[in-house]
Amino acid sequence: MNPAATIDTLTSSVTISVKAGEKGLSGRGYMIMRSPDQFRLVILSPFGTTVAEMFMSGDHLLYVASSQNLAYQGVLSELPDAPALQGWRLLRWTTERVVPEKAGQEHMSRRRADGERETVDFDAQGLVLKKRVDGDEVRYEGYQSVNGVPVPTTIEITDRIGIAVRITLDEPEVNMPLDEKAFVPALDGVTVLPLSQFPTS
Repeated sequence: MNPAATIDTLTSSVTISVKAGEKGLSGRGYMIMRSPDQFRLVILSPFGTTVAEMFMSGDHLLYVASSQNLAYQGVLSELPDAPALQGWRLLRWTTERVVPEKAGQEHMSRRRADGERETVDFDAQGLVLKKRVDGDEVRYEGYQSVNGVPVPTTIEITDRIGIAVRITLDEPEVNMPLDEKAFVPALDGVTVLPLSQFPTS
């Protein structure tokens, strides 16, 4: 396993849980990612049908409620206070690559391009264990070598308002070619509304 190897693309079955106070939801599905900022998350029912899909590209988010033929789209800054969505604003930050400045470094603090101060904890191999920015935190656990690339099998995101998202990867594939259609939503017959109208209850 090469700690300096990067994840350019990732495809994996996932188990997801989201908690906000006493409320919580969980599900299974799969996630597709292409560095630096393209994501597709598919949530499946227990019977294997698609319940919802989420597409992210840069700061743009599209949430498709497949079972309702409804979709919500907008930029991340328009996210309503909805536990089902709020934690996902951190997904791009979660997957940003960070490497220690020198061998054996356990902690690093740096100023990000957006001006916020980020602190990072590394293990003895230089793999990221935890990142923090202004009350947001992400932890990485269970690293496995996939084609020589270190991949955390569990990612835990806790945002500054207390919403926690846990993503567990199952049999991830990394740096494989992806079809361009993987990031193109099927919106035929789907009503598209502003992201700000996403239901918060």
